[in-house]
Amino acid sequence: SASPQQLSSTIESGERTTSGHSLRPSKAPTSAWMSFPMLLDAISTKISSSNKNLVDTYYHKFK
Repeated sequence: SASPQQLSSTIESGERTTSGHSLRPSKAPTSAWMSFPMLLDAISTKISSSNKNLVDTYYHKFK
């Protein structure tokens, strides 16, 4: 079990651990970043219009 000082240091660094293993990704993502509206537009031909409207509605509601 981690000491209070170790936990404090872990919390301050923003790193979460489980059983001593870091949950931080080992490297930065290599894929291009895409905004949600662009992603929705890109997949709009693959989903039904009612599902697209539903996702769009929830996106704007929780944005």
